[in-house]
Amino acid sequence: MQSDIRRLKRKEYLNDTLIEFGLRLWLNNLRMTDQALADQIYIFSPFFYSQFSCKKSIGAVPLFLTPLLTVYSAHNLEDGYKSMWRWTSKVNLFKKKYIIVPINEE
Repeated sequence: MQSDIRRLKRKEYLNDTLIEFGLRLWLNNLRMTDQALADQIYIFSPFFYSQFSCKKSIGAVPLFLTPLLTVYSAHNLEDGYKSMWRWTSKVNLFKKKYIIVPINEE
């Protein structure tokens, strides 16, 4: 908690926790003014990208590619599907108009 507060000072980088908090706060504020738009947005945790970007290995199979994100399965497509399913099991991404994937790289 104290380390998060220190990260709010000038010339400090935000960490994953603060980025996620800020995005959730923004979405909650949007929900109060425009519920319909807020319902069309899904925000992944910054840990989502971190989790999948470390899966790169020799012989990794790319599951899908976008300009900002490549998801890899270290072993096979079934492993990759199981990993993705854990992150998206409670939401239907195909019903969302906007999907936000925060990337926090050091």
